[in-house]
Amino acid sequence: MRLCKLALAVGVVALLASPVLAQPGRGGGGRGMMANIGFLVRNKSVQEELKIDEDQAKKVTTALDKVREDNKDDFDKLRNRDTKPEERAEIMKKVEPLNEKALKDVLKADQLKRLHQIRHQVQGVAMFEDEGVRKTLKLSDKQKDEIKDIEKDLKKERDAIFPPGEKPDF
Repeated sequence: MRLCKLALAVGVVALLASPVLAQPGRGGGGRGMMANIGFLVRNKSVQEELKIDEDQAKKVTTALDKVREDNKDDFDKLRNRDTKPEERAEIMKKVEPLNEKALKDVLKADQLKRLHQIRHQVQGVAMFEDEGVRKTLKLSDKQKDEIKDIEKDLKKERDAIFPPGEKPDF
């Protein structure tokens, strides 16, 4: 039964993330990069979903390139495969608000809202780590603990299917 649930969860995540996964990578960002709004909004399928026109797409690229240039050292660390996951997480906590601020000046409110929805889809169960999501859903402590247990079980099952360090063959 758990394997069926895992297969269903993996299938849903793969389906929702397929527009992002179809894009070529830009270095050693890893799975966490797919949920980065700066990465997502550069995706052609996401831009189509957000109804971003050519002029707006250029402004998005310019704004995000400025953030990248202003934080070059941090982005270099993100591309470095030797950077520890904890350090990556800290860098992302710093960079995400900067990307968000840059995009607020370019995207309309409804586009930004939809971008966040897409981001949550790509994050899958990890979206519940976002404090904003927890507040919006008014999760109780019990619910938060249950979600953590589900995440742990999912990780164990995923690691049994796709051992850490091995690239999936799909």
